[in-house]
Amino acid sequence: MEAPELGPGLVERLEQLATCPLCGGPFEDPVLLACEHSFCRACLARCWGTPAAPGSEAAPPSCPCCGQPCPRRSLRSNVRLAVEVRISRGLREKLAEPGARTGRRRGGRIPTMGCLDPHGEVRSSAFFAGPGCW
Repeated sequence: MEAPELGPGLVERLEQLATCPLCGGPFEDPVLLACEHSFCRACLARCWGTPAAPGSEAAPPSCPCCGQPCPRRSLRSNVRLAVEVRISRGLREKLAEPGARTGRRRGGRIPTMGCLDPHGEVRSSAFFAGPGCW
């Protein structure tokens, strides 16, 4: 399978992957929950509110997307996603430049990170090389 053309449509799809489901903007300091959903750290803090008092019987907060309980201590910085957000922004800026070229570079690879699933949808996949990936 050939890599897709580098153009506004592809960049928009990559930007969708780099968008926080809570604020609708690009991820800022993204965190990963135990359920594998990601959010901006500040958005999740606003959503979850003030932590329960130590020793209280309060249930752990849950994921805003799937509802799975996610203890605050299980939050991890999502460094890979932060890198993908920067790449997405860089591609958008590059395509906005006058005379920007779209299409494939020599060697048949596009200088981005991503992967197409069997349905042709772009999926985030840093440092993965396989069929349909670039």
